[in-house]
Amino acid sequence: MKQGAIPVILAAVLLYHADDLGLYQDGTFIPVLGTEHFELLVKYPERFAVKYFAVVGLRAEVFKELEAILRNPQLKNLGKVRNATLLTVVTPLYQFVKKLPKYTKQTQRLEAEPRAILKVLQTTVEPDELLFKALPAACNLPPIGTETGDDGVTARTLRTKLVHSLRDIHTAYDHLLSDCQKLIYEAFGVRSQETKLREDLRVRANYLAGKCIEPLLKPLFSPHRMKPRVMLNGWKLW
Repeated sequence: MKQGAIPVILAAVLLYHADDLGLYQDGTFIPVLGTEHFELLVKYPERFAVKYFAVVGLRAEVFKELEAILRNPQLKNLGKVRNATLLTVVTPLYQFVKKLPKYTKQTQRLEAEPRAILKVLQTTVEPDELLFKALPAACNLPPIGTETGDDGVTARTLRTKLVHSLRDIHTAYDHLLSDCQKLIYEAFGVRSQETKLREDLRVRANYLAGKCIEPLLKPLFSPHRMKPRVMLNGWKLW
């Protein structure tokens, strides 16, 4: 075969198998395949690799279970995105982690399993590796292969563990704020309802207005210069 025809045939193969063939450049997954990639591919083929995503057998069962809970309506029109079927599952997971507060990404207060899931979501970049190896390992399950299914037990177990862990990860920051609020109540000996805490602290601050000589503390006791609020390390508690 002549050298000039190879890129054309390769392009046809990649387009035809867009849902089960992944293209990598310098080890990085390419979701959108453009002309610039083919130009580099012709000149530097050693920089590219192709990987087959086999979503059959047990993997198909796992994929079906996870797709049911993770499918994002905004991903219906993926256009030129390659491996769209696989990305309907992994893209929402990556987006979920990206939007988490910094505290949640670094906290050690999560249980072992949610913490392991959060770690693989932050570090695993290959979609198939994430879905069929890293996530099952984080859930203390064996890797998901292409063999015949097991009546859906593994798929349902992975789905259940993932749902519970994602819920714990999502609420971790809210639990932190709740704990901080309880500590503030205990520190100030507040007996009023939670919704009345700000008013309670405002009344107390009024007694100290004009009596504080520390410049950094004056705004706390001056209701005309600063709205009452409670801050902790730069976080607004409410």
